[in-house]
Amino acid sequence: MREMKAAELMTPDPIIVERGTPISDVAREFREHDIGMVPVVESHADRRLLGVITDRDVAVRCVAAGHEPHHCSVDQHMTRDVRAVRAGDDVATVMAVMKSAQVRRVPVLDAKDRVIGIIAQADLAVEAVEEQAVSKLDVADTVARISEPAHPEKKSVH
Repeated sequence: MREMKAAELMTPDPIIVERGTPISDVAREFREHDIGMVPVVESHADRRLLGVITDRDVAVRCVAAGHEPHHCSVDQHMTRDVRAVRAGDDVATVMAVMKSAQVRRVPVLDAKDRVIGIIAQADLAVEAVEEQAVSKLDVADTVARISEPAHPEKKSVH
């Protein structure tokens, strides 16, 4: 296996939003760019990570709670407790963070805590396996751990 760093695996220069951005604007970014998570920063100039806003945050914390997306800001509904990786972290570290935090996407930061990229589980499944940086079994284990229910006693009804 070759050693691969987060910087090689990430999608660089991701869409970011400032904390005061209206939820409706974020939803348009999700649709326009076919994404489900956007890092939240204090300003576009400094790019320091404050949290993330996900499509689930919008659906559950805003819309399902009866809030008006045009009048709510990202700051009110974002996930603040975010795990991130550094550009120089290896793929094993990226997978460990994704497993422990049970997240499908993880922001990549530079040495000054600025957002420089995003790594999605699909990046592991395609890029890291193709580059022989991880095995298919390691990726399968990561995806399985990410997908474990947070509350196994709650059963979903479809």
